[in-house]
Amino acid sequence: MESQYMAQLLNPPILDSVHHQGFRPLTSSSGVTGFTAQRYPSDLISLQAVSPLQLLFFAFLLPSLDAKDMRDNVRSACGIYPEKSISCLRKNGQEVRNTSEMVDVLAEAFASICSASNYTEPFLAHKDRTDHIKLRFQTTKYLSYNTDLAIFELHAALSVIKHISPGPDEVTYSMLQHLSEHSLLNILYMFNRIWK
Repeated sequence: MESQYMAQLLNPPILDSVHHQGFRPLTSSSGVTGFTAQRYPSDLISLQAVSPLQLLFFAFLLPSLDAKDMRDNVRSACGIYPEKSISCLRKNGQEVRNTSEMVDVLAEAFASICSASNYTEPFLAHKDRTDHIKLRFQTTKYLSYNTDLAIFELHAALSVIKHISPGPDEVTYSMLQHLSEHSLLNILYMFNRIWK
């Protein structure tokens, strides 16, 4: 079975048909069925991106792996790794698993890195001097960056934004994208009043 499958994968016409039609169901001696394009459409990876050596490796392992492990191995061979989240942190030898406590530990670590104790004396003296210099910013209200934002500018900005996590107000950009025109005009009016 292994050598037959290896020969099928390395035969170029079969390789092209597998690439265009999806993976064919393969049953190993243990009764585990391989994946098909219909069952796992998002998990199919182009076989043309996989080297022949990788195909040999996966063809050899196919009878001993279930479909999930096989997909994970193909993904990792192609450089696609799953996102990992932090499950726990250590602080003073103690494990921290609560999310809010983990945030506090990370914030404390970042604050200690950015504290003044990490700067040299000449840099601290320069920083103190520049912090006490008063800014004399003179501008006119007619420059382009001082004028009110228009509704078309808001629409343009909302059309190119990425989907990221919300800020402290828990408002996502997708929420703003789905607001009515009247609501967007109210937000724009409020923003322009605050900006002045």
